[in-house]
Amino acid sequence: APDNPVFSPVQWDFVLKVLADVTLRVLVVCSELPLVDDSNANIQAFMTSSKVPSSSSSSRPNPRSSCRSWWGAAPRDQQRLLTLVSEWKLQKPNRELVLLSGASSMGGALASTVTDMKMRTEFHQHVVGPIAGPCHTALVPTRTGVVADRFAFQHDVVLPGENNFAVLTLAAAEGRDPVVTCRRVGQVQ
Repeated sequence: APDNPVFSPVQWDFVLKVLADVTLRVLVVCSELPLVDDSNANIQAFMTSSKVPSSSSSSRPNPRSSCRSWWGAAPRDQQRLLTLVSEWKLQKPNRELVLLSGASSMGGALASTVTDMKMRTEFHQHVVGPIAGPCHTALVPTRTGVVADRFAFQHDVVLPGENNFAVLTLAAAEGRDPVVTCRRVGQVQ
């Protein structure tokens, strides 16, 4: 529902206040679901499709019902947040931006590169799959695409169909570029 915002005005004020902190060098944006998941058109098509995903059954809720909470279902908020954090990254040297999210209904973990085609910068998104729940292969997004005609993405599926979690290591030594590494831990690693 594009007219149903994800953030309230109070939450937007908080985001703007955080981004105004000139001492901030590493920004990790955490979200329940991926900020960049699929193109807005693909999400809308999936939501309105009459075809039931093959991985669903009568004993499980239809994974399509969760689409309403996806960032791509609220494109204005999605574009605004992506624009704000991307522009924050470029305002000063030695800044790092990482998106981190869960995807409890997705078919595996994703390692994504997001490129702001207007500002010519890129950042990474790390999506962890479910730790204990089932992996639904019907909800794996398109591997490449564009969000809001500005943010190109490329998803690489890692640990497909495997329950997993991720550990982020952050290092921000004075006068050096911050470094963020992500280690994924699956069931069989």
